[in-house]
Amino acid sequence: MRLPHWLRALIAIALALAVLRAIAVPLARQRAERRSESATLIAQLPAGLEAWCLERPALRRAPAGLWPVAGAAWRARAAAYGLPLSALAADSLLRLEPLQGDWLCGRRADGAWLIVGARDRLRPAVLRALPAGGAIARLPGGLALRAAGQQFLLASDSTLLGGSAWLDAQPRWLERDDLLLGADWLEYRAAGPGAGALLGAKWLLGRLLCEGLAWGAPDGAARLAALCPGPPPPAAADSALAALPLLRRSGPFAPDGRSLPLVASAYAESESLGVAERRWSAGSAAALARLLWLP
Repeated sequence: MRLPHWLRALIAIALALAVLRAIAVPLARQRAERRSESATLIAQLPAGLEAWCLERPALRRAPAGLWPVAGAAWRARAAAYGLPLSALAADSLLRLEPLQGDWLCGRRADGAWLIVGARDRLRPAVLRALPAGGAIARLPGGLALRAAGQQFLLASDSTLLGGSAWLDAQPRWLERDDLLLGADWLEYRAAGPGAGALLGAKWLLGRLLCEGLAWGAPDGAARLAALCPGPPPPAAADSALAALPLLRRSGPFAPDGRSLPLVASAYAESESLGVAERRWSAGSAAALARLLWLP
Protein backbone atom coordinates (compact mmCIF):
# COMPACT_ATOMS: atom_id res chain seq x y z
CA MET A 1 0.00 0.00 0.00
CA ARG A 2 1.42 3.31 -1.07
CA LEU A 3 1.40 6.15 1.46
CA PRO A 4 -0.31 9.39 0.52
CA HIS A 5 1.95 12.09 -0.86
CA TRP A 6 1.37 14.41 2.10
CA LEU A 7 2.26 11.65 4.55
CA ARG A 8 5.51 10.82 2.75
CA ALA A 9 6.43 14.53 2.80
CA LEU A 10 5.63 14.72 6.50
CA ILE A 11 7.81 11.67 7.24
CA ALA A 12 10.67 13.16 5.19
CA ILE A 13 10.43 16.44 7.11
CA ALA A 14 10.38 14.59 10.43
CA LEU A 15 13.45 12.56 9.48
CA ALA A 16 15.28 15.70 8.34
CA LEU A 17 14.47 17.43 11.63
CA ALA A 18 15.67 14.40 13.58
CA VAL A 19 18.98 14.35 11.70
CA LEU A 20 19.44 18.10 12.15
CA ARG A 21 18.70 17.80 15.84
CA ALA A 22 21.13 14.90 16.19
CA ILE A 23 23.85 17.08 14.67
CA ALA A 24 22.96 20.53 15.97
CA VAL A 25 22.30 19.73 19.62
CA PRO A 26 25.66 18.05 20.34
CA LEU A 27 27.46 20.85 18.50
CA ALA A 28 25.60 23.51 20.48
CA ARG A 29 26.34 21.67 23.73
CA GLN A 30 30.00 21.32 22.77
CA ARG A 31 30.16 25.02 21.96
CA ALA A 32 28.61 25.95 25.30
CA GLU A 33 31.15 23.76 27.08
CA ARG A 34 34.01 25.45 25.22
CA ARG A 35 32.72 28.85 26.24
CA SER A 36 32.42 27.89 29.88
CA GLU A 37 35.88 26.32 29.94
CA SER A 38 37.86 28.82 27.89
CA ALA A 39 37.23 31.99 29.89
CA THR A 40 38.91 30.85 33.17
CA LEU A 41 41.51 33.53 33.94
CA ILE A 42 40.03 35.91 31.36
CA ALA A 43 36.77 35.96 33.29
CA GLN A 44 38.68 37.60 36.15
CA LEU A 45 39.99 40.48 34.04
CA PRO A 46 38.71 43.92 35.00
CA ALA A 47 37.48 46.33 32.37
CA GLY A 48 39.61 49.31 31.47
CA LEU A 49 42.90 47.54 30.78
CA GLU A 50 44.87 48.94 27.85
CA ALA A 51 46.73 45.67 27.30
CA TRP A 52 46.81 42.11 28.58
CA CYS A 53 48.22 38.76 27.57
CA LEU A 54 47.68 35.15 28.57
CA GLU A 55 50.06 32.21 28.15
CA ARG A 56 49.32 28.52 28.50
CA PRO A 57 52.00 25.81 28.82
CA ALA A 58 51.19 24.34 25.39
CA LEU A 59 52.74 27.43 23.80
CA ARG A 60 56.16 26.00 24.61
CA ARG A 61 55.58 23.28 22.01
CA ALA A 62 55.80 25.84 19.21
CA PRO A 63 59.32 25.49 17.74
CA ALA A 64 61.63 28.48 17.66
CA GLY A 65 61.59 28.38 13.86
CA LEU A 66 57.93 29.44 13.95
CA TRP A 67 57.97 31.73 16.94
CA PRO A 68 61.43 32.42 18.41
CA VAL A 69 60.11 34.12 21.57
CA ALA A 70 57.23 31.72 22.27
CA GLY A 71 58.81 30.31 25.43
CA ALA A 72 59.55 33.76 26.87
CA ALA A 73 56.66 35.80 25.47
CA TRP A 74 54.75 36.13 28.73
CA ARG A 75 57.76 37.18 30.75
CA ALA A 76 58.70 39.74 28.12
CA ARG A 77 55.21 41.25 28.18
CA ALA A 78 55.10 41.21 31.98
CA ALA A 79 58.38 43.12 32.09
CA ALA A 80 57.05 45.62 29.55
CA TYR A 81 53.93 46.10 31.67
CA GLY A 82 56.03 46.85 34.73
CA LEU A 83 55.37 43.65 36.69
CA PRO A 84 58.29 43.01 39.09
CA LEU A 85 58.31 39.23 38.61
CA SER A 86 61.71 38.70 40.23
CA ALA A 87 60.74 40.76 43.27
CA LEU A 88 57.41 38.96 43.65
CA ALA A 89 59.18 35.60 43.66
CA ALA A 90 61.94 36.84 45.98
CA ASP A 91 59.37 38.22 48.43
CA SER A 92 57.91 34.70 48.77
CA LEU A 93 54.60 35.64 47.18
CA LEU A 94 54.57 33.57 44.00
CA ARG A 95 56.12 30.34 42.75
CA LEU A 96 57.17 31.35 39.25
CA GLU A 97 59.84 28.70 38.65
CA PRO A 98 59.22 26.51 36.87
CA LEU A 99 56.54 28.48 35.06
CA GLN A 100 53.55 26.14 34.97
CA GLY A 101 49.85 26.46 34.37
CA ASP A 102 48.04 29.40 32.82
CA TRP A 103 49.36 32.89 33.56
CA LEU A 104 47.81 36.22 32.67
CA CYS A 105 49.02 39.77 33.17
CA GLY A 106 47.59 43.15 32.27
CA ARG A 107 48.30 46.86 32.41
CA ARG A 108 46.14 49.93 32.84
CA ALA A 109 46.95 53.20 31.06
CA ASP A 110 48.22 54.76 34.31
CA GLY A 111 50.79 51.98 34.73
CA ALA A 112 48.93 49.90 37.30
CA TRP A 113 49.49 46.17 36.69
CA LEU A 114 47.67 42.94 37.40
CA ILE A 115 48.69 39.29 37.44
CA VAL A 116 46.23 36.37 37.47
CA GLY A 117 47.04 32.72 38.02
CA ALA A 118 46.02 29.51 39.77
CA ARG A 119 45.96 29.96 43.53
CA ASP A 120 48.21 26.94 44.07
CA ARG A 121 51.00 29.07 42.55
CA LEU A 122 50.90 31.27 45.65
CA ARG A 123 53.33 30.51 48.45
CA PRO A 124 51.76 28.49 51.31
CA ALA A 125 52.03 31.37 53.79
CA VAL A 126 50.21 33.69 51.38
CA LEU A 127 47.52 31.09 50.75
CA ARG A 128 46.86 30.77 54.47
CA ALA A 129 46.53 34.55 54.78
CA LEU A 130 43.96 34.86 51.99
CA PRO A 131 40.68 36.25 53.36
CA ALA A 132 37.49 34.33 52.67
CA GLY A 133 34.58 35.51 50.54
CA GLY A 134 36.67 37.27 47.91
CA ALA A 135 37.81 40.02 50.26
CA ILE A 136 40.95 41.96 49.37
CA ALA A 137 44.14 41.40 51.34
CA ARG A 138 46.56 44.33 51.64
CA LEU A 139 50.18 43.32 51.22
CA PRO A 140 53.43 45.19 51.82
CA GLY A 141 54.46 47.59 49.09
CA GLY A 142 50.89 48.67 48.37
CA LEU A 143 49.99 45.39 46.66
CA ALA A 144 46.47 43.96 46.81
CA LEU A 145 45.50 40.29 46.61
CA ARG A 146 42.14 38.62 46.11
CA ALA A 147 41.02 35.03 45.56
CA ALA A 148 38.41 34.20 42.91
CA GLY A 149 37.51 30.51 42.97
CA GLN A 150 40.64 28.59 42.03
CA GLN A 151 42.41 31.71 40.77
CA PHE A 152 44.10 34.64 42.46
CA LEU A 153 44.46 38.26 41.39
CA LEU A 154 47.46 40.28 42.50
CA ALA A 155 47.58 43.98 41.59
CA SER A 156 49.61 47.08 42.24
CA ASP A 157 46.35 48.99 42.77
CA SER A 158 43.36 47.52 44.63
CA THR A 159 40.92 49.25 42.25
CA LEU A 160 41.90 46.65 39.65
CA LEU A 161 40.36 43.92 41.81
CA GLY A 162 36.76 45.08 41.54
CA GLY A 163 34.28 46.62 39.16
CA SER A 164 33.02 45.34 35.82
CA ALA A 165 34.66 42.49 33.94
CA TRP A 166 36.56 42.88 30.67
CA LEU A 167 34.40 40.31 28.86
CA ASP A 168 31.18 41.98 29.95
CA ALA A 169 32.45 45.35 28.75
CA GLN A 170 33.02 44.15 25.17
CA PRO A 171 30.46 44.63 22.39
CA ARG A 172 27.75 41.99 22.47
CA TRP A 173 28.34 40.93 18.85
CA LEU A 174 31.78 39.50 19.58
CA GLU A 175 31.70 35.72 19.18
CA ARG A 176 33.77 34.26 21.97
CA ASP A 177 34.72 31.16 20.00
CA ASP A 178 36.09 33.35 17.22
CA LEU A 179 38.32 35.08 19.75
CA LEU A 180 40.15 31.80 20.32
CA LEU A 181 39.81 32.15 24.07
CA GLY A 182 41.09 28.60 24.38
CA ALA A 183 44.31 29.48 22.53
CA ASP A 184 47.81 28.86 23.86
CA TRP A 185 48.58 32.58 23.64
CA LEU A 186 46.21 35.55 23.77
CA GLU A 187 47.13 39.20 23.47
CA TYR A 188 44.90 42.26 23.64
CA ARG A 189 45.45 45.93 22.87
CA ALA A 190 42.87 48.64 23.46
CA ALA A 191 42.30 51.07 20.61
CA GLY A 192 40.24 53.73 22.34
CA PRO A 193 36.87 53.64 24.17
CA GLY A 194 34.98 50.51 23.14
CA ALA A 195 37.65 49.53 20.62
CA GLY A 196 40.40 46.96 20.64
CA ALA A 197 42.22 44.09 18.96
CA LEU A 198 42.56 40.56 20.32
CA LEU A 199 44.73 37.85 18.78
CA GLY A 200 45.05 34.20 19.74
CA ALA A 201 47.74 31.71 18.71
CA LYS A 202 47.43 27.95 19.02
CA TRP A 203 49.92 25.17 18.33
CA LEU A 204 47.76 22.70 16.43
CA LEU A 205 48.69 19.62 14.36
CA GLY A 206 52.26 20.79 13.90
CA ARG A 207 51.28 24.27 12.78
CA LEU A 208 50.81 27.61 14.49
CA LEU A 209 47.29 28.93 13.93
CA CYS A 210 46.73 32.62 14.69
CA GLU A 211 43.30 34.22 14.59
CA GLY A 212 42.11 37.59 15.81
CA LEU A 213 39.37 40.16 15.82
CA ALA A 214 39.52 43.95 15.95
CA TRP A 215 36.61 46.23 16.60
CA GLY A 216 35.85 49.94 16.84
CA ALA A 217 39.01 51.11 15.02
CA PRO A 218 39.54 51.78 11.29
CA ASP A 219 43.08 50.35 11.42
CA GLY A 220 42.04 47.09 13.09
CA ALA A 221 43.65 44.87 10.45
CA ALA A 222 47.01 46.59 10.92
CA ARG A 223 46.74 46.23 14.70
CA LEU A 224 46.12 42.51 14.38
CA ALA A 225 49.01 42.08 11.96
CA ALA A 226 51.31 43.85 14.45
CA LEU A 227 50.31 41.39 17.19
CA CYS A 228 50.61 38.32 14.97
CA PRO A 229 53.83 36.28 14.96
CA GLY A 230 55.56 35.62 11.67
CA PRO A 231 56.09 37.83 8.62
CA PRO A 232 53.05 38.91 6.58
CA PRO A 233 53.19 37.01 3.27
CA PRO A 234 52.71 38.69 -0.13
CA ALA A 235 49.27 38.86 -1.69
CA ALA A 236 48.06 35.75 -3.49
CA ALA A 237 44.91 34.40 -5.10
CA ASP A 238 42.59 32.80 -2.56
CA SER A 239 42.62 29.62 -4.65
CA ALA A 240 46.26 29.07 -3.61
CA LEU A 241 45.09 28.63 -0.02
CA ALA A 242 42.19 26.32 -0.74
CA ALA A 243 44.01 23.09 0.14
CA LEU A 244 45.47 24.34 3.43
CA PRO A 245 44.00 22.72 6.55
CA LEU A 246 43.11 24.76 9.65
CA LEU A 247 43.08 28.15 7.90
CA ARG A 248 39.48 29.30 8.10
CA ARG A 249 37.69 30.19 4.88
CA SER A 250 34.74 32.24 6.13
CA GLY A 251 35.03 35.42 8.13
CA PRO A 252 33.66 35.83 11.66
CA PHE A 253 30.56 37.83 12.31
CA ALA A 254 30.39 41.60 11.97
CA PRO A 255 28.32 43.82 14.31
CA ASP A 256 25.34 43.62 11.93
CA GLY A 257 25.25 39.83 12.28
CA ARG A 258 26.59 39.06 8.84
CA SER A 259 29.90 37.41 8.03
CA LEU A 260 32.77 39.81 7.46
CA PRO A 261 33.75 39.94 3.77
CA LEU A 262 37.15 38.68 2.63
CA VAL A 263 39.46 41.52 1.58
CA ALA A 264 42.88 39.87 1.15
CA SER A 265 44.58 36.50 0.80
CA ALA A 266 48.30 35.82 1.01
CA TYR A 267 50.66 32.87 0.73
CA ALA A 268 54.42 32.26 0.79
CA GLU A 269 56.61 29.24 1.37
CA SER A 270 60.39 29.16 1.51
CA GLU A 271 62.88 26.51 2.61
CA SER A 272 62.58 27.71 6.20
CA LEU A 273 58.98 28.88 6.69
CA GLY A 274 55.50 28.68 5.25
CA VAL A 275 52.94 31.42 5.89
CA ALA A 276 49.36 31.76 4.67
CA GLU A 277 46.87 34.42 5.63
CA ARG A 278 43.35 35.68 5.09
CA ARG A 279 41.96 39.05 6.16
CA TRP A 280 38.38 40.23 6.49
CA SER A 281 37.13 43.74 7.06
CA ALA A 282 33.93 45.81 7.12
CA GLY A 283 33.68 49.29 8.62
CA SER A 284 35.40 49.35 12.01
CA ALA A 285 35.53 45.54 12.32
CA ALA A 286 38.37 43.39 11.03
CA ALA A 287 39.61 39.84 11.36
CA LEU A 288 42.83 38.04 10.53
CA ALA A 289 43.79 34.37 10.27
CA ARG A 290 47.42 33.38 9.73
CA LEU A 291 48.88 29.88 9.53
CA LEU A 292 52.60 29.22 9.96
CA TRP A 293 54.44 25.95 9.43
CA LEU A 294 57.91 24.52 8.93
CA PRO A 295 58.27 22.97 5.43
